[in-house]
Amino acid sequence: MKDITDFLFNNQDHFWLALAGIGAMGTLFVAYRALNTWNKEKKYDLDIENLAICNVAVQYIGALRYPASNTTEIKKEYQAEIDAQEFEDRAQRAAAEALYIYQSRRDRQQAIFEELLKLREKNWAVYGEEHPFYLFINDVLDIDQQVRMANIRNFHAKRDRKEIGDEVFRAIMKETNPVIYSDGGKDDKIAMDLEAWLVRLKKLRHKI
Repeated sequence: MKDITDFLFNNQDHFWLALAGIGAMGTLFVAYRALNTWNKEKKYDLDIENLAICNVAVQYIGALRYPASNTTEIKKEYQAEIDAQEFEDRAQRAAAEALYIYQSRRDRQQAIFEELLKLREKNWAVYGEEHPFYLFINDVLDIDQQVRMANIRNFHAKRDRKEIGDEVFRAIMKETNPVIYSDGGKDDKIAMDLEAWLVRLKKLRHKI
């Protein structure tokens, strides 16, 4: 017994250092577990945000592409711009009205667009560019740009129809109208692609 006591007494510095090391390892382990739990919680929160935006994003595109039946959607400031212009004929005025209907819809949903931008960057930072949520949001933003550019091309073609000729005009209409307007049918590639995305993303809900 005396030998054990002497050993502990003579090596107490090493003994306490060993205990301190064990304590430090324990603290490190606890910190690691806490960080891992925090990361999982953050990913869970991000996944909830992603799933919550899915239907909203599809509806956002659908609202932009919904066929317009009247001009009441045009914001007052845009209507004032139209009224201040001189048009050669009714077709040119209708082209301007169609463009401003689109822009009015787009303005009213700016908050959704900004939320999609933020979520895309969050997903890029957390999951990278190959994750389904990142790819979906990126596709929605790409469609948003396609619809915008199609509306602008459509407007210029209608405004300048006499200059570009009927053949070019018809080609532009054939290319832009399916992007601008949704007919809700099986030939509507944009709507079908977005619906396929929803089916795919809903499966991830069960993994959260």
